Amino acid sequence: MIRHLFFSAATLSVLTAATQDREQIERHLRNVFLERRLALEEAWEVAPEERREAVRGLFRDLSRMGVPAVYTNSAAVLTDARALLASSVARVADLPLEQRIAASLDVVVLPGAFSAGNGGEEVIARVLPVHTETLKKRIPREVEISLVWIAPDGSEVRARTEPVHRAALVMPGFEMYFRTPPSKPGRWQLVPEVRIRDASGERVGRGVGVPVYCVANLFDRFDRLAGVEPAGESAVAAREALERALLTGLRDATVPTIPELLSAAEGDGLSLARPVREAWGAGQTYRLASCEGEARGEMVIIAPVLEDPEWSLVGPQVARWRALAEEMQVRIWVTGVPIEGRGRPDLFSLLAARRAEVPDLPLTLVLRAPAFSRLQPALLRRQGEPLPFDRLVLSTVLLGQRPPKRLVSVPTLVFEPLERDGELTDIPQESGPSLHLVLRADPPRLAERDLPRAIAEWMSLLD
Repeated sequence: MIRHLFFSAATLSVLTAATQDREQIERHLRNVFLERRLALEEAWEVAPEERREAVRGLFRDLSRMGVPAVYTNSAAVLTDARALLASSVARVADLPLEQRIAASLDVVVLPGAFSAGNGGEEVIARVLPVHTETLKKRIPREVEISLVWIAPDGSEVRARTEPVHRAALVMPGFEMYFRTPPSKPGRWQLVPEVRIRDASGERVGRGVGVPVYCVANLFDRFDRLAGVEPAGESAVAAREALERALLTGLRDATVPTIPELLSAAEGDGLSLARPVREAWGAGQTYRLASCEGEARGEMVIIAPVLEDPEWSLVGPQVARWRALAEEMQVRIWVTGVPIEGRGRPDLFSLLAARRAEVPDLPLTLVLRAPAFSRLQPALLRRQGEPLPFDRLVLSTVLLGQRPPKRLVSVPTLVFEPLERDGELTDIPQESGPSLHLVLRADPPRLAERDLPRAIAEWMSLLD
């Protein structure tokens, strides 16, 4: 049944309308941001030092617009930063225009996977200009856009090529129709390619590939699930995530891949349960890391501004936080609740809940500069009340201001990116709790790879 549904071009046109729904598109664009962030972090790990310096220069330029510009990045900034790592130029302005246009595009592939075999299954790809708006004054009147299949072995198959007027390079984008290539099971990529022809000649740039999985017996296995009741919470979650991925093509970097979801829905035991405590803010607080044995402390991390807290549960940084939890015997939570909820769950009610549950454990609050600017006035409005945390870790750029000041009367660690690499330093205080400083040369998101290690060293001093 499902096989024939997917092979119907008319039905595909109806289904792809889901990607045009405002709420669905917004959700997908947020996921594109997460994918681009993870891709930058992955590329940074293997980039040579001279390419990293180009990205530092990009963020130093952003710092001229103030602290929020450094900490609140767009998908365009993350994509440009990754492109700098892979290029030979020092500035974003020197990246080829055709490459920047291609990199501003995303592709939603419907259905979200295809069957292993001889190929020929019908596909609709919606090309989404996710941040093409930033380049609109430079885009030629007409460009040629191709979608290119890249196989698991690196070989390429051109799926479709069409001339596109620049007026089409706005949300919600446009559709391209083609068929799947013959393939064994594996992870393919579909990559947008932009070709510009002008008086100077012909130039081609490639964008960011999106994963498209080829799965053995995909539709037969999916059909069989329709007649089986999911066994347990994990299987139900896997079934729902699988249906979203296949029937809308909308990706979600916080869940496993389509092959893994299909196996989980069939009952292979893959767990999709997330550690959410609904009582702490309508599902906006997650257990990021736990420790074996009795905990010696608790830590609450405020998720970066405009980011979903569950994004902190994916990517290479998670292993570092878990290592900190084990080393220092702490439980670590990440939350997206507001600083002040005005009647709704907020940071103060969350911290109060942790205090009530573990009153004898030191509670450390970790946050970034934009969030601290909201915390300070909230604390002033609560003058005379005990502080709801015992220690503070603040990641902030000081933009040349020296020396840093302790802003709250608890032991404080200031973690400063975009400066120069420097180890943990005690900043002498005339009185009151201690203030320590760690300097890192990298931009905030990338510098914070070292934040768990810096916190562990600082906590060892305090304890």
